[in-house]
Parts: sequence; C-alpha cells; structure tokens
Amino acid sequence: MVAATILIALVTVPMAYFTVTNITSAGREKNVGSVVGTYLPAREGYHVASSEWVYRNGKYDVVVLVYGSHAPTEERLAFIRGALEERLGKETSLHIRYIPYEELVTR
Repeated sequence: MVAATILIALVTVPMAYFTVTNITSAGREKNVGSVVGTYLPAREGYHVASSEWVYRNGKYDVVVLVYGSHAPTEERLAFIRGALEERLGKETSLHIRYIPYEELVTR
C-alpha cells in the first residue's frame, strides 16, 4: 500500500505541476496576443501572426510577429509595452518583428 501511494505521488505531482504551468502559460500567451491585437488591429492593416514570451531575470521578454501595410510608430509600440506591463504585472520588453506587405485585390 505504501509503495502504491509513493508511485501515485511520483506520477501525480509532476503531472499537476505541468498542467498548472501550461494553463498559466496559455493564459499569458492569450493576454499578450489580446493586448497586441487590440492596439495593432486588423482594421488598420495589421495581422498578429504569432506571439511568444519568456520570463527571465524578473521580467518578461515578449516577441510578436506582425504583418502590416505600414510600420507601427514608436509611440504606439511604447504604449503597447506599457499595456503589456499592466496586464502581466511585471517589467516587460517588447520586440516586434514587422513584415510589410501589400494587399492585392481582384474583382
């Protein structure tokens, strides 16, 4: 009985840890995408392709891949970084990887 309890604990504890970590990570990733998508909206010609973040040395490093018809201004990027810091509750550095595109439409 003791051996079975130990085996169950050895399996359950890591599973619970990784489950909580994944849920927390998914929530933060959703927050990052939501904030960036709010301030770089599709109606202004932007498309947020991906976002990822890393927490190290007490702060978040956020990297976002954005396609757009025009580059976002420095002021807008600073505003987005501030919004991310407010949402994540920690100092945040924002790295935007911007890819310009031209949309061609046929009718």
